[in-house]
Amino acid sequence: MLDLTVAIPAGAYRIPESRLSAALRAQWPHTVVVRATGRVATYNTGQWQVFPEVGAPVLALLRLHTAGDAVDIEVADRHVAAQLVSMLTCLPGFPSSGEALLFEWAPSGPAALTAAMSPEEVLALR
Repeated sequence: MLDLTVAIPAGAYRIPESRLSAALRAQWPHTVVVRATGRVATYNTGQWQVFPEVGAPVLALLRLHTAGDAVDIEVADRHVAAQLVSMLTCLPGFPSSGEALLFEWAPSGPAALTAAMSPEEVLALR
């Protein structure tokens, strides 16, 4: 299981929850959002459960930090992970300067992300 974080430094860019939901549902229409409640809601807005089809096991779990500055991703397959990270980099306004970082992906440390990366480019960062 991969446990990744895409993080963006303070003040640079915020990941809009509505765009994250729309992008996930465009690729995986059976994605379910479970809203965070109680103490958990102080840290993240909720959990996106990505399903490839109805009745299938969950493909990935994503959590958006309440500040919109990071997304945590739990996923078993590195190719699906690369698709998810690529999708995030394709959101409108995603920083192109490499200031966004992908943690727990490359053995050498955080990997810099730029706007509109392909899944293949994300895989090449490993």
